[in-house]
Amino acid sequence: MLCVANPNDFIEIKFDLATVDNKLGLHSYMNTMINTNADICKYQLRKISHYWGYIDKDSDTNFVYYMLAPPWLKIYVVSEVLSLFF
Repeated sequence: MLCVANPNDFIEIKFDLATVDNKLGLHSYMNTMINTNADICKYQLRKISHYWGYIDKDSDTNFVYYMLAPPWLKIYVVSEVLSLFF
C-alpha cells in the first residue's frame, strides 16, 4: 500500500494487485474504512467515486486506486467520452 497526494491534490491510496488476495475484500474494507476511520471523519475526507477501486487498464502497472479529497477541494472529473461532446 502506498498513500500519497497526487498532482490533483487528491489523497491517493494504491495497492499492488499482486499483493491483494481478494479485490472484493479490499473494496469492502475500504468502504468500511471511509465511514469508520477516526482521521477520515475528523478531516471530513470524502471519497472520489470515479476513482474508488479504479484499475487503470491502459497502464503497465498493476494497481488498484482509492482516492480521497479534503472538503475545500473542488472536484472536476473529466471523462474522455464527455470531452467528445463539448
